[in-house]
Amino acid sequence: MTTVVLRGGVTLPLAVYQNYIMAKVELLQPQIKGFAVKLKQFLKDKAKKENWHENRVKRVFSVQMKTAVKNFYIRDNCHPFKATILIWVQLPMWICLSFALRNMTGAFPGKLAQDLGVLVPALTSEGTLWFPDLTQPDPYWILPIMLGLTNLMVIEMHALRPTKPSKFQRRVTIFLRCLSVAMVPIAASLPTAMSLYWTVSSVFGLGQNLLLKSPKFRRISRIPKIHGESATPYRDMVNSAKDKVLRTNRRKDTVTSTQRDRKSVV
Repeated sequence: MTTVVLRGGVTLPLAVYQNYIMAKVELLQPQIKGFAVKLKQFLKDKAKKENWHENRVKRVFSVQMKTAVKNFYIRDNCHPFKATILIWVQLPMWICLSFALRNMTGAFPGKLAQDLGVLVPALTSEGTLWFPDLTQPDPYWILPIMLGLTNLMVIEMHALRPTKPSKFQRRVTIFLRCLSVAMVPIAASLPTAMSLYWTVSSVFGLGQNLLLKSPKFRRISRIPKIHGESATPYRDMVNSAKDKVLRTNRRKDTVTSTQRDRKSVV
């Protein structure tokens, strides 16, 4: 319950604000590009008249563009750094709650665990279903596996972008996939109280991301409509996932047929 209250009362509003800032920044891009075109032409004409060197034109263009972009952000009150407020709040909160649960369940490192023991004995009987004791690891790995799958779903949902990802974005996606898989055995070795908190937090995060895809919710939250925003985001996500699976299968079939052709030639 505490997890839901904190995520719903703190991180959800911040996620809405993050999307609001990102939408305003995206809506500014045509103005910024238009200004850049005009500035290039202006500096080009001025360079011809005053015989400027090419390096000076580039330097002046860079300085004036930075100033102009900054002024655009100030005018619309949407500096991109404001969109990072979510991570600066969510990550410390996640770390603090994780350490608090670790201390409450007595999962201290080394000999300290034997000396202090469980600080909140009630946790040994406040579980439910297959995990009655919240101070012990999940015996069936159900919560850790749910945690890994939920995190992977969030990652894959973000990976289903309409534009082709850059090389850096692909590497980040691969790293996050590996991290999600690595979290499964880590969560399985920790008290159920921690894996339960992580799982509930991840499930809420998945729901939050799906909610922020809804055009109705975005309009209610006063998030500006951006270019290319879909009226049917969930259907588009399903179709994108199907297309991704089909492309993967075709690629595998191509590789298999190529290997067969090589073997037949040999």
